[in-house]
Amino acid sequence: EQAKHNLRNLLLTVKGERVMQPELGCDIWKMVFDQIDDTVRQKAETHIRNAVSLWLPYLEIKEVKVVNTFRETDENILHLEVVFYLIDDPNAYDSITFDVESFVNY
Repeated sequence: EQAKHNLRNLLLTVKGERVMQPELGCDIWKMVFDQIDDTVRQKAETHIRNAVSLWLPYLEIKEVKVVNTFRETDENILHLEVVFYLIDDPNAYDSITFDVESFVNY
């Protein structure tokens, strides 16, 4: 559970937000105004993998999925599911789901 919270906090932290640690965070928030197209999953996965490899080296990302990209009520919100596991226990997968839209408030 702690790894899950650490991953969520890392992905929701905007680089530059933390005083004295300006590189802590993930660049996924830069995708807020990007066009949602076929490359969006790959761009999101690159941002997530870069942040995790630097800040959470005990985690391995198995997969980044784009979930329900378009809905009637929120067609421009990018919903992501990140499937991960602890390097020490590669058979125990877990996942978090979050919206890239939530970064608009920053």
